[in-house]
Amino acid sequence: MIEEALGKRGGSALYCKECGTKNDLHAFYCRHDGYPLDEVIQPGQQWPSQDTSCMQCGTEKKDAGAMYCTVCGSSFDIYETAASTSDTSFNAELGKKVLPGFLLSTALLFVICQFIVIYVGSMERPGSYLQLQLPVDEAVIEMLSFLDYSLFANLTSITLTLGNDDFTQHISYFSSGLAFMAVIAMLALLPGGFLIKRLHPDITAWKAALVFAAGYAILLAVLSLLAGVDDVRGHAHYQTSFDFHVWSSVINGLFLGFIGSFAGMGLRPNRCVRNDSTVGQTVRYGIFTVMIGYVFMLVISIVLNAQYEPHLETDRASESLADEPVYASMSFVAKMGSYVFHLAMGNSFIANVPGSETVTYSFLSDEWAEKMSSIAFVIPPEFFASSEILVLILAAVFFIAAGSLLAANARDGIVRTIAVYSVIVAVLITFFAFYTSTNYSFQVDEHVNPYHEDTSVFFGFRLLRTFIISLLYAGVTAAIGALVRKSWKGVVG
Repeated sequence: MIEEALGKRGGSALYCKECGTKNDLHAFYCRHDGYPLDEVIQPGQQWPSQDTSCMQCGTEKKDAGAMYCTVCGSSFDIYETAASTSDTSFNAELGKKVLPGFLLSTALLFVICQFIVIYVGSMERPGSYLQLQLPVDEAVIEMLSFLDYSLFANLTSITLTLGNDDFTQHISYFSSGLAFMAVIAMLALLPGGFLIKRLHPDITAWKAALVFAAGYAILLAVLSLLAGVDDVRGHAHYQTSFDFHVWSSVINGLFLGFIGSFAGMGLRPNRCVRNDSTVGQTVRYGIFTVMIGYVFMLVISIVLNAQYEPHLETDRASESLADEPVYASMSFVAKMGSYVFHLAMGNSFIANVPGSETVTYSFLSDEWAEKMSSIAFVIPPEFFASSEILVLILAAVFFIAAGSLLAANARDGIVRTIAVYSVIVAVLITFFAFYTSTNYSFQVDEHVNPYHEDTSVFFGFRLLRTFIISLLYAGVTAAIGALVRKSWKGVVG
């Protein structure tokens, strides 16, 4: 069969139609970008292994002429089968294959959050670590367990209640502005996805990711019922309690569980995603672009924070925190990293408080001074002073470079690839914009004050606007990157 396929090929070498790379006559896929050469091998056919590492243990093949692995003794000349991944079905067998990675991710999530609990417990002022957007004191923060932090890491919304015999306050939080906590979830989910694909290279990635996400959503739903704080000791003026939303944990578990495990399955592209579809490759590429983009913006935030000197005396809300290292905490830098990501892509920050004028801030805004001081506690404009244009340029260069790499690895039409990539980036950015924002309603018992109206407070980014801008931004920068790469290849060629 192999001889018959090779017999259809003439010459002494094959050149990739996509990138122009010269390949050996016996190659069926480009060694540079994996693009099919000549005819696509059908399921059941075989081709000589082109891997540079052992198929059994992963040891790198250092000598090009080596025939056997020096670690486990396996042959390097094994002919791989182009197995059809369509045989993967949603059944108990698939669940067994996903289980090891799921258990690994769960264990990592709990272990990391337990270290956070230990770290917070060792601090003199625990509240300065997360600066939770919640009206709770240090006594309540000290009651948080690793289960609570596990749910915070998955951005689970909460409902907070403050009350005593004289009044009742109910604050429903749709989000808490803790999007940066998702870094913990990703650190746990990526290794789980990697392990699944490592143990079962031929598994259909998106089906395995769906099963993983379903299990992860159930896990978070159960945790949401077990976690939470009920300060039964009470205080001089009120008693505190908050519960996690079950539906929020389910939705976030499905979303984060899928993108985390699916991305983890692509950490070894030379072996794990060779048979992936164009859509699967592009979805994974969009996920990694957003992940790396946040890390890139986090580095920028660290640099800006080193130069930032806050003026706490300008605002009453800030004065109350004048003796707390809020602007020096890791949570502040991480949150500013989230903000700079959205602002660098052209989004606008909005502060909407009942009874006050709506404040809008962007890197292209000319409004400063007194009007901007009203949002200083959430997002201080002075933090970005004189660096907006530089940040915009750096972000554009990053996304253009991502577009160039996307074009280099595109297996199908570049227009379709860019379209899928843009949608994925827009969905991810919009999802995290929701949790970068702080959105809550405040209600007082009508029997106590019948004239009090319910209020709703919002600090953050509008979702529809964020989606549209992110979609256009990702598409335009990817197209520019593809054109730059094409022009560069033309000049070099």
